[in-house]
Amino acid sequence: AEAQTQCSDIRDLIMWQACVIDYCLQRNTAVVRDMAAAEGLQEKLVARGVVVAIGHGRCVDESGRRFRVLRTESVRHFAECMRCLRESVNVTGVLGAQLQVGGACELAVDPALNFETAGLKAPPVGKW
Repeated sequence: AEAQTQCSDIRDLIMWQACVIDYCLQRNTAVVRDMAAAEGLQEKLVARGVVVAIGHGRCVDESGRRFRVLRTESVRHFAECMRCLRESVNVTGVLGAQLQVGGACELAVDPALNFETAGLKAPPVGKW
């Protein structure tokens, strides 16, 4: 309970969980300060269009429903997948990217995205 209280100002769920775990292990309020600073930095990076890993698993909305995805034909490496996402950052309706182990890169998109008119560049390898 003390760790949860100490980390209560951390809004990002994954960072909050990391803060609670770190505080429980170290019992050090500097951990909380550092996590808050990291969260602030992450928000600045995201605002500038910098790709930031959020966690593991499939991209889902706040209700736990999976997003519609556009699967690449042959992009299977993290760096190439992030490149696809960076190149699509200005396309309205592109929400994120996911890469499953042994799978191809997928862009998570808004259900209303019109793939034909969206202006998505072709992936660096293969096609959509």
